[in-house]
Amino acid sequence: MALRFFFYLTCSIRTTTAYFAWFHRTRSIWISYFEPITLVIWLTFIVTVFSFERIARFFILRPIIFLFYILIINLFFRLTRTRTRGVF
Repeated sequence: MALRFFFYLTCSIRTTTAYFAWFHRTRSIWISYFEPITLVIWLTFIVTVFSFERIARFFILRPIIFLFYILIINLFFRLTRTRTRGVF
């Protein structure tokens, strides 16, 4: 069980990092944040975390939810920011 959890963690981190790098190259915010495969990997990761006992959920899921809040706030500010110089 723990080995499967770390496998999903590694896959989700690698995929998310790859998509963020691709996002910075293409400068396309919608494709980067809402790519279906990224959502599927994150949902699989969260379901795996939910299968753990209560202590693991408390110490692992809370930081992930916090990171999602940061991602949503970052997305909001990027969408509402004025682009004066043409540099993202």
